[in-house]
Amino acid sequence: MIALRRSPLLALLLVTLTVGGCGGKPSPTIEWTLGEKNGKAALTLNPGTPNATTLLFESMSVTWPPEYVRTTGTFQVQGEGTSSGPIQVKADEISLSQAYGNGITTIRVNYCAFKIIDNGAKLEFLNETFPLSGSAKTIVVARDSTARVQQ
Repeated sequence: MIALRRSPLLALLLVTLTVGGCGGKPSPTIEWTLGEKNGKAALTLNPGTPNATTLLFESMSVTWPPEYVRTTGTFQVQGEGTSSGPIQVKADEISLSQAYGNGITTIRVNYCAFKIIDNGAKLEFLNETFPLSGSAKTIVVARDSTARVQQ
C-alpha cells in the first residue's frame, strides 16, 4: 500500500500547472509523483505507465517510509512563445519548482535542475538527454545536475 499525503500548496499547483494558454490547443502535461526510493528523493514522471521514468537524486536523502509517495502533481509543457514565472512546492526537506518559457520547461529539485524539451518528449540534463518514451527507466541525478541511466 502506498501512502499519499498532499500539501496545502498542491491544489494551487495543480490548478496553475494544468491551465492551458490563451487560445489555441492546450499544452501537453506530464504527471509526476515525489517519493522515496532506497532512502533518496525520487521524482517519477508518468507514474503507473509502462514508460515511467524515475529520477533518483543520489545526494538527497529523505526520511520518508520505504516506497512512500509524498506528493503528486502535473508539469505543464509549454509550446513556443509562452512564458510564466516559477511555481514551487515544498515537501518536507525537498523543494520542487517549475519555470517555463520559449518552449522549454525547467524543473528544479532542491539544487538539481533539468529541462523538459521537444514538447515533452525528452529530458535534458547538464551532460545528457534522455527520451521520455520507450521502456521504464531510472535516471540517477548527481548533485551537479549530471545524470546517468541506472544499470
